[in-house]
Amino acid sequence: LAYAISKKTGNRPFLLIARFHRKCIDANRPPESAYESEQAKPVYDAYHQALAALRQQVFDRWGRGVLLDIHGQAFESDTIFRGTQNGKTTTHLIKRFGKEAHIGETSLGGQLTKQGFDVVPGVNSLDNEDHYNGGHTVITYGSGSGGTVDAIQLELGPAHRAAAEVPATAEKLANAIVAFAKNYL
Repeated sequence: LAYAISKKTGNRPFLLIARFHRKCIDANRPPESAYESEQAKPVYDAYHQALAALRQQVFDRWGRGVLLDIHGQAFESDTIFRGTQNGKTTTHLIKRFGKEAHIGETSLGGQLTKQGFDVVPGVNSLDNEDHYNGGHTVITYGSGSGGTVDAIQLELGPAHRAAAEVPATAEKLANAIVAFAKNYL
């Protein structure tokens, strides 16, 4: 995905990858429920320190930005779930550009839909984000508690993560992200 975005824009996005297994550390939870062994604490802390530093770099350089927290889900194979705590983690985006930027045709969900993805909640839907509404990462680093860096969690179904589908998925995700960025970043 990062490569596809850089190919389209000439700029490489900041990228942080959790290279630990989620059964050992769940970086998308607060520390008190993210791991069982104290040996995992330094790894968890290093991940979140790196994420905070990248968020700060984005703010320092551009004054605003968006963090995309990308996960896999097994609930619905062909679906991407959007999680923003029902808009809380995109407070700055909504204040600056209105609800269209969050749920409309030009929102990230709208751009994903234009690429052929089934996105829940759908375009212009006022439905709550029920299944995957955004975890610790988007709550902590999104604009809901202030600031100008918004955060959106994307939960991709297995059909989009299958080895044979990864190149096409990355290309379509990159198209959607670049279109969204042109409108709102």
